[in-house]
Amino acid sequence: MIDDLDIKRLVSIAKIRLSDAEVTEILREIAPLFKLADSLTDVETGEAACAKTAMQVSALRDDTPAPSAGKEIYMEQSPSEGGDGFVIPRLLE
Repeated sequence: MIDDLDIKRLVSIAKIRLSDAEVTEILREIAPLFKLADSLTDVETGEAACAKTAMQVSALRDDTPAPSAGKEIYMEQSPSEGGDGFVIPRLLE
């Protein structure tokens, strides 16, 4: 976990000056962020977590493949098309 010495090192590197009261206040404000970041190490990641999540989602609904409506129906309804997709007006110069 972070402590006041870590804050003082950072302050020194940044070449700013803080009173002890300001260091304590900064530590009080950022400690919850470090606690949150530390708790993220407990989150399951990787293949096992993905498989577990996929099993949970599949238990919620039946996912049965169905034929696509085809892109023609969407192209017919588009305001403007060109080539193999929709024409989007340029927003930035």
